[in-house]
Order: sequence, then structure tokens, then C-alpha cells
Amino acid sequence: MMAPPLHPARFSGLFAAAALMLFPAELASAATVTLTDGRSWEGTIVRETKDAVVVKTAGGEVSIDRASIRDIDRAPTKREQYDAKLASLDAKDADQQYLLGLWCRRNGLSREADYHLNYACALEPDHEGARRALGQMKYQGKWMSELDAKQAMGLRFVDGRWMTKEAAELAEAEALRRDLTKQVAKRVDALAEIIASPKSDPAKRDAEDALAAMRDPLAAGPMMALARHKSPDVRQAALRAGDKVDAAGIAQEALLHALYDEDAYVRERGRKVLSKRWDDVMLAETLKALRDPDVPAVRFAAALLLGVVRPAQAVDPLIEAIYTPYRVRRSAEGAPALGLRGYQTKDSGPERGPIISDPTAGVVGAGPGGTWRPLDVPDDPSIVYVINYAALDALRGMTAKDFGLNKRAWRDWWRDAKDNFKVFK
Repeated sequence: MMAPPLHPARFSGLFAAAALMLFPAELASAATVTLTDGRSWEGTIVRETKDAVVVKTAGGEVSIDRASIRDIDRAPTKREQYDAKLASLDAKDADQQYLLGLWCRRNGLSREADYHLNYACALEPDHEGARRALGQMKYQGKWMSELDAKQAMGLRFVDGRWMTKEAAELAEAEALRRDLTKQVAKRVDALAEIIASPKSDPAKRDAEDALAAMRDPLAAGPMMALARHKSPDVRQAALRAGDKVDAAGIAQEALLHALYDEDAYVRERGRKVLSKRWDDVMLAETLKALRDPDVPAVRFAAALLLGVVRPAQAVDPLIEAIYTPYRVRRSAEGAPALGLRGYQTKDSGPERGPIISDPTAGVVGAGPGGTWRPLDVPDDPSIVYVINYAALDALRGMTAKDFGLNKRAWRDWWRDAKDNFKVFK
């Protein structure tokens, strides 16, 4: 509470008495106690008797026998320093009251600090330094507490800071959204655990249906996080569910990751969802997958997706993806050792199969020793040609042309047609 202003004639006489009544003398005093053997203790003397001196040090209280003390060097306490400053204070000077209040605050004398700062305001009601030191601010010509001033300005204290009503409402809405997202994420994770480790087939189906039935846009993020779950069943269920929620919440990275998934069913589901969320970023990433140097299944999945979306920018990359040469080691029996299952072939040419030509099956050639190899390629027995029929199908569907596996014919046609090319729908 701010002390009321006093008449100057009465103020100086009452001040000292009021200070002594409000601030009793401090008993403890700082000191350095030196012993007769040369050792010393630094701390605060908290108690003295005729036989001992008790000193509080950083390590605790120490009782020292007076007979072993050679000297006690007593430093002035904060109270003694305060008394000295008070004795020389011009009680009617608001600036001196303010400065003494600041000194008291710095030295931990909080009651004395408030006392002098309030008296500075009593002597000079518009003393800005004292007012601000007391946490007050001026609003519409009146000094008031910061809380009252901020509230008078129409501000609200949210998340540790003052903000306008509109900003506070947005912050509160965002906090509510975060809480709701956490709740939805817990629900999604619980369903994922049931799908990954079901107690029964009906329980698994119920969990998959419950996940797919979620339409809350807040579920999109947690669902797409499941795209990297260890269980392929969970990954597929997440993509199936994510296809139903708000498109803005679908994470591109998670969907594109499905193209590279080791599970064929997950890749298929990912392609279906990606075809509905198509943009330039997804085009660039899908073309990158089409050129994957190590995994034919990824190239196959990318070609299938491009065959559905049919972007004109994919024609040239699809031509180059029709088949890919691999240089491989030869096994003891003489067949190139690629170690991948794939397309079966006949003498007349390659026939459809899962992904690639399989040299280890003895039906696909590498160089002159095989039953088939592309035109105009090196006559090298260590090269195996991996065929991507999804790329060929995509080209046929987009162009209404069919040059088979002849890249040279496709390239010649594209060189003449690309300037005026329109995708065949």
C-alpha cells in the first residue's frame, strides 16, 4: 500500500521513528574470524556467548571457542549500511528516496525498498522512476498497476504474454487444437496397435474399419505418421484411412514413401492415394523413383502411378525406363547372378511377369547367350536387361502408340512429336 503524502514539516520528524518501528535491527553480522593458529572463518555471526562465537559459513554453522580466537573483523551489515544511508538521507527529496529504494531492492531489503519508493511517489506523484520500479505504468493520464493498465487496454494474458483479445482467442483456439490432436493421435495409435497385433481377425477388421471411418482432419497427421509403421498391415490401413480425410492434412512425404514400400499392397494403396493428391512436388519425386538405381519394384510402382496420372512431362523418362541394363557377376554355372525374381520370356521375346527379367531362370539372355536382348545394345554377356512393363503400358496409354521395347523407335517418334504432343485420354 502506498503511504499517504505528509506535510514536509512533519515528515522529517516522523520518518526516523517510523523506519525503526518498521525495520528492527538485524542481529546477524558479516565477519572474518581469525584463530590463534592462523586459520580463519568467513561468514555471518549468528550467535555470540561469553564462551563461543557461532559463524554461519557456506558449509554450515561453526561454533568457535573464544579462547582460540585471535581477532574478529566485523564488516558492516546491510542493516548497518542502510542505517548509515538513512541518516544522511534528505527525507523531503523524492529522488533520494527513489535511489535508496533501488539500493534496498538490490540488497534484498524488499520492505524497505517499497517503503522508500512509495514515499518518493508521495513526495512527487508523477515520479516515473519510482512508479516503474513499483511495477506501475501510466494509462490515460493515471498511474496504475501493470495488471490494471493492461486490462484497461483490453489486453489478455495468455501463454505467458499479453496480447490483444483477437490474438488471445487465436492462441486459445490453437491450444485447443493441439489438445484435440493429441487425443486423436492416441486414438489412432491405439487402433494401429490392434491392427499390428490383433487378438482375433474380427478385432483387426473392426480396428481397420474404425480407422477408415475417421473423418476428422486432425487425424490426417497421425494417420500419415503410421506410413512408416513396422507392420505393413498398419501402413496399408493408414493409407486407406488417409484417403478419406482432409487433403490439406495429408503429408506428401508419407505418401511418397509408400512408393518405396517393401510391401506390394502398400505400394498399390499409396499409388491410389497419390493419384488424387497430385502436384509438381509429387511429380518430381515420382520421376525420381522411376530412376531408382537399386530397386526395380520402386521403378515399377512409379511407372504404374504415372500411367494413371498421365503427366506429359513423364513421356521422355518413361521411354528411358522401358528397360534398364544391369552389369552383374556370373555364377559358377555361367548364368548372371542377379538374385531377383521377374519376367519370364519365350524365344520370340520377353513375356509379362512380376517385375524383371530373371537371368538365373535360364530363359532370359545376357548378351549373345540369351533368348532376348534389346536392339542396339552392347554384346556383353555380363549385362542383364530389366524390363519395366508398367512403363511401356503407361506410354501406350498416354500416346496411343506402340513401339514395343524398341527404345530407339520411341526416341525417334518423341523427337518429332514432343513439340505438339497432347496426352491421349
